[in-house]
Amino acid sequence: MSQSKGDISSQLASFLSRWARKTRALATGDMVALQGLDCTNPDPETQDLYFKTGADHVSDVNAMPVTLANQDFLSTDSLRNSFFPEVFRKHSAVNNLHLVLRGKGRFHLSLRAHDTKGTITQLGDAATDASGDPVRVSLGAELPREARLEALVQARSGKSRIDSLTWETAAPRDADGRMVVLLRTFGRTRDVVALFAQLRREAALGDYSHFLRNTAFVVLDASDGVSKRDYATATAGGMFNIFVYAGANLGGGGNMSQVMMHAREAFAQADVTPDEVLLLDDDLGISLESLRRNWAASLFRSDTTMFTLPVYRQNNRRALWEDGSMWGRFAGGSMTGKREVMRPRFLRHARRIYGAEDFQDMAAAHYPEYSTFIFQSLPASILPDMGYPAAFFLRGDDIEYSLRGRARGHNVLSNPNLASWHEPAHSYGQEYMSISHGLIVNLCYGQESADTMVQYFLQRALSHLGVADPLGLELYATILEDIISREMFLTHGFAPRYVERLAKFRAFDQKFEQLPPEIIFELLDQSDPQTGQVEHHFSLYMTPERPVDRSTGAKKARKAKDLARNAATRLPLTQVILTNPNNWTQYIYRPQEGAHGVNVARAAARLYLQIDRFAEQFDALKEHYIAAMDATMQAEFWHDELKVWQGDIDLITSGQRNG
Repeated sequence: MSQSKGDISSQLASFLSRWARKTRALATGDMVALQGLDCTNPDPETQDLYFKTGADHVSDVNAMPVTLANQDFLSTDSLRNSFFPEVFRKHSAVNNLHLVLRGKGRFHLSLRAHDTKGTITQLGDAATDASGDPVRVSLGAELPREARLEALVQARSGKSRIDSLTWETAAPRDADGRMVVLLRTFGRTRDVVALFAQLRREAALGDYSHFLRNTAFVVLDASDGVSKRDYATATAGGMFNIFVYAGANLGGGGNMSQVMMHAREAFAQADVTPDEVLLLDDDLGISLESLRRNWAASLFRSDTTMFTLPVYRQNNRRALWEDGSMWGRFAGGSMTGKREVMRPRFLRHARRIYGAEDFQDMAAAHYPEYSTFIFQSLPASILPDMGYPAAFFLRGDDIEYSLRGRARGHNVLSNPNLASWHEPAHSYGQEYMSISHGLIVNLCYGQESADTMVQYFLQRALSHLGVADPLGLELYATILEDIISREMFLTHGFAPRYVERLAKFRAFDQKFEQLPPEIIFELLDQSDPQTGQVEHHFSLYMTPERPVDRSTGAKKARKAKDLARNAATRLPLTQVILTNPNNWTQYIYRPQEGAHGVNVARAAARLYLQIDRFAEQFDALKEHYIAAMDATMQAEFWHDELKVWQGDIDLITSGQRNG
């Protein structure tokens, strides 16, 4: 049974009460910054993502203030510093907009609108006068529709200094303006501490005091052996309102439910309900400016739309990984609109950002079906209606939570003023959770029959049989066995069962090693018409008739079209190289070895048997998982889950912002 050295919800309530007394509310007419400049570009090669580059343009801006020579320009015609007003126009009460430049020297300031076709319209301009007051260009109540706004500054004197360049509004109504950020982590304490260190550094680049005063960070760290010392830098100096506590490790969805439950109990006890709750991942890259922009976007909400953001690749900042997604629809060749396939449709996936034409369409409102828990922001008022995330250890909890919200009338909008960077990864264990949870989501949200699911697993069987791979066959057989058992998923005590399963599939991953390309090429050269074929395939979602083309690494790896094999004339396989393209590691085996063939036959028999059982029990399984999902949404489920957890739920450390 969990041991608490003090009721954590009460301790959190006390923390929130002290925080709430220090927050500063907004009164009607108060000026508030909706967006400043993001100066956090880490790489000279990506300056154009932050500021327009070119002759006489200053783009190497890593901090404010910035000094311009006479006649130099600074332009926000870029991905990170354009202003996209559509989120405010459609989902807030904001009815005025002001572009404001503060600095020293003489300037000319222009406000330009770019529509989704790239047409540019001048909306206004202004110049400094003798008073030295801020330069301001204002728009009225009618914000431009589906536009991307650019601020263009030209210095009209030497050593003209820009102290700030902000998009501001006069508050259309009173607002408390409080936001609580919920972050859960396991095994990534260093990453979380590093994030706060980065946010601390960025706080010196602009005026973030109001946002930081009105924001509280609540961190559940389920890692082993974490102490107050680990978070000393996050609490030092009174920069953040931060509360860190230790709790059960119930995986991604379970830990989000745990921290959400404790937060909601604390809200009630403290009689403090924030305006906004932001669910944040523990391994994302995000700027303080993006967090402040989200806070500003939520201040004057006019509806209950949940906000997310575009997610870019950590190792390639120009590559958009996803801008929200669809689940089980409009993917894998299915365009019926029905939820019937076992995969996501990542929106704007793999888009590369090299110029304005690559993000111009973001000026229009963009409504994906689901957002990830990398970043999901929602009004606190809908938390009772939403319930708690599903009891999924990892993968799929965010999909289900978003679909649940949509079913209750809370849509998802991706805000292009924000951005995060994250690096995707995949393994056998992650595939197990992705497909198991995706199957359950389909059962709960509209899958009408077993037909397309049966076809999915039959295709997986054929693919792995085609390269004599027992690992993949065993993986998918285990998924169906666990689904059919009704004991693995969405039931009490789920976390230890996942840990056991993941250990099994970790052993699969450990069969892989990183081989130099020359070894792979030499193995492939051993193919011989007399003895047999050596082929190279991806470890999951391989296509037996299309092996991987010769490649020195994952970035160039593709299923080769010009090496397509005719199944009827294909030579027997003497050796197979399986590659995990996420970490470019290899597993080599010989299909013709006797023991290997027996393992393939047994795993295939298991999988085909489970496919048949799943088809027979489809209706009963659907009914079961809908009821089980409903149960895990309730606080009672999570209270009971924590009662049987062996460990402490205790405060690690906390700190309040000074001033």
